[in-house]
Amino acid sequence: MAEGTIDPLVAAYFTIETQGKVVGAFAKLEGGGSKNKTVTYYSTGANGQPSLTLEPGPMEYTPYTLKRGVTNDLKINEWRRMVEQGKMGEARVNASIVGYKQDGTEVLRINLFRCWPAETKGFQFDAQSGNTLLEEMQIVYEDCQRVK
Repeated sequence: MAEGTIDPLVAAYFTIETQGKVVGAFAKLEGGGSKNKTVTYYSTGANGQPSLTLEPGPMEYTPYTLKRGVTNDLKINEWRRMVEQGKMGEARVNASIVGYKQDGTEVLRINLFRCWPAETKGFQFDAQSGNTLLEEMQIVYEDCQRVK
């Protein structure tokens, strides 16, 4: 392996932490990222020719979607319920998505600022398949920072 090369991270599960406490554990994480809207400026150049300039506009963050097997832990549902009831002062929190290896070693940490659960999806279930009952949650946020 070349000097300075680091193997890709492999995470076995993810948690959501708010105020240093785990709110839920998840098996799958999708989404995240950021983009800027593009602002276009038109002008006339020094030679009289039309000129076009593209500048970054407002920042937009892509929500995270987390999936897990259904458990008897209702913390996620209670957090979403605050949003449903319009209690955004309580629901909007700083949180961290934390990824762990199989042995429990933390390998990833993304801090989310002013986040809240924008959507939960009902259960996927087929009694004949023998698969785990699954639930899904989407988290939106106003800023984020990967710190590990």
